[in-house]
Amino acid sequence: MLSQIKGEHIASKWNDAWPAIVVALPENEKSTPNLKENILEALKGDTMQLWIMYDKELKVKAVITTFISINNNIGIRELFIYSFFTFEKLTPDEFKQAWLVLLEYASLCGCFTVGAYTNVDSLMDFARHVGGSVVSKVTIPVDRRT
Repeated sequence: MLSQIKGEHIASKWNDAWPAIVVALPENEKSTPNLKENILEALKGDTMQLWIMYDKELKVKAVITTFISINNNIGIRELFIYSFFTFEKLTPDEFKQAWLVLLEYASLCGCFTVGAYTNVDSLMDFARHVGGSVVSKVTIPVDRRT
């Protein structure tokens, strides 16, 4: 079952969550100054959301972080998956259940879509299966100007 961990409970779950969060991030983000502290503060302040999936024995199976991205220029809100890490392969039912929870949360928050940057084939296949789109993103660090 995927559960949202609210701000006041973040501290007690942080030791389980942080290693999973950082492993799931792109390499270029892992060296961001104060990354750990910034994410923790964002989670505590509800700027980001922490989700943990537990199995029947309450063992952590997956850790997801999200945030709501708002494009004020065109008035679109999106629940964006910042990180998605599984400690073991999720069953198709667990994967679907996690998505249904995230889609419901996104809907309650007035979001039009749920998005993520990924290179995980199963996630891209799922998006296509449910009528979503898969696009590429290019990022170039500004300190690479030559």
